[in-house]
Amino acid sequence: MGVVGGPDLIVQDSLVYGIDPATPRSYVSGSGTVTDIVGNASNTITAGVQVVANPITAWRWPDGTFNYIDCGDNDTVRPLTGEVSYNWWIYPSGTGGYRTPLSCWSSNSSKYHFWFGMNPGGYQLDIYWNGANRFNTTLSEDTWTNICITWDGTTLTGYKNAESFGTATPGIKSDADNLSYGGDLNRNTYEFQGDLGPLHIYHKGLTAAEVLQNYNALKDRFV
Repeated sequence: MGVVGGPDLIVQDSLVYGIDPATPRSYVSGSGTVTDIVGNASNTITAGVQVVANPITAWRWPDGTFNYIDCGDNDTVRPLTGEVSYNWWIYPSGTGGYRTPLSCWSSNSSKYHFWFGMNPGGYQLDIYWNGANRFNTTLSEDTWTNICITWDGTTLTGYKNAESFGTATPGIKSDADNLSYGGDLNRNTYEFQGDLGPLHIYHKGLTAAEVLQNYNALKDRFV
């Protein structure tokens, strides 16, 4: 099976979702949809999200308007039980407002299932999970970074460029709405600023070795 972002290189066990701006099967510039090439689901992308290739093909979020990729409201992209991992590449630019690369809220209490985002004025990436901030790491402006957040059913772990930066044991919230990439669908001023690369979702808590495998598979493209 061809896999988004590096056939036969990234971890394939329990991979359930993958989108990549550099893969024509996933996205064609100017299209209003993004296709998950693992499960073939079609997702909405707003017209303001740009595609750049100089030299890295990525989605770009310009300042000033709210744009996003709506990855859907289903247990494939944001399971409410079991294990899950979210792996993506991020290139932040600008420090205005709250900036959200990946978000999923809970419908029953207006609290986040999870929210991965940065506060105004800096590049600290906060990892909110099951309603609270669990840990954080600082990103570098105009620099590509690989982020992976893993949940093995007990422990939440954050990795930056395949190195762990935090752990917690918070449980998982059993209610959620749509997963969004590049914006917070519940607060339309929380748009990401910068570029985003492929997003991979797994129904397992990736091990440290598997996180490193995924980083090595794409680092020549981004680093």
